[in-house]
Amino acid sequence: MVAADHSRNLSNSAPNVVELHSHMLATLSGGSESMLRELQQKCHQHEVNEGRRPEFGEVLKWLRQTLSSYGEKELPSGILIAVWDEKKPGLYRIRGRGEVLEDSILATGSGSGGAYAILDTQHHDDMSETEAAKLANRALCVAAHAAPKTGDLVSVYHLGRMGSEQLFTVDVVEWQKENLKVPRCKYVVIGPGW
Repeated sequence: MVAADHSRNLSNSAPNVVELHSHMLATLSGGSESMLRELQQKCHQHEVNEGRRPEFGEVLKWLRQTLSSYGEKELPSGILIAVWDEKKPGLYRIRGRGEVLEDSILATGSGSGGAYAILDTQHHDDMSETEAAKLANRALCVAAHAAPKTGDLVSVYHLGRMGSEQLFTVDVVEWQKENLKVPRCKYVVIGPGW
């Protein structure tokens, strides 16, 4: 499962989730979506030229080349890439100039700590696809409760043998009203006299 929050005014399709190819999804936090679009174009060109989807190692090489052209302040805080491959399906987090962490549960962004707390305590290996999708959604909606910079919507994707599929999109505030009893955190401005 891949889940990402995004802004309501951008559409129901999460703009920061990019299908690099039919069996590889990427999302980023704290960076420009154009970086992923450029990577998507390279993947497409590779498929046309080579007659096969690029593997993660090839995509990582291209991503590192792209990251090297960015200034330190322009680098995304994290990129997640999910891959379905018969030989080696995987989930990867790429930071900085291309350092890679592989795990079965990963998160990035301002709400990642809260998302990990939910995933770590509620994930189990024999979850159904439906349970996993609901858990991914719950993790982001709960994390968004304490992270006011998150988006208004959460979109959940499944990545498997047949490729990627967007399963559903949920309104974060509506989900929180139905499932949490505390209002969403908002910015508090502390000024003179406080």
